[in-house]
Amino acid sequence: MIHAHQFKTVIIARRANQTDPEALAQIKDLIRSNQIKIVDVKRSPEQISIVYRIIS
Repeated sequence: MIHAHQFKTVIIARRANQTDPEALAQIKDLIRSNQIKIVDVKRSPEQISIVYRIIS
């Protein structure tokens, strides 16, 4: 069963060309170690965010 608390959102960029390298590095590490699964990528003119699910 999947619970709502297993989903998290992280903002990886604010406005064009203003990425957060620390957030990107954290997400990359979690993906490489199979700890998360990306559920959605939300894009707007103000920011880009990633919604992911923690794999337990």
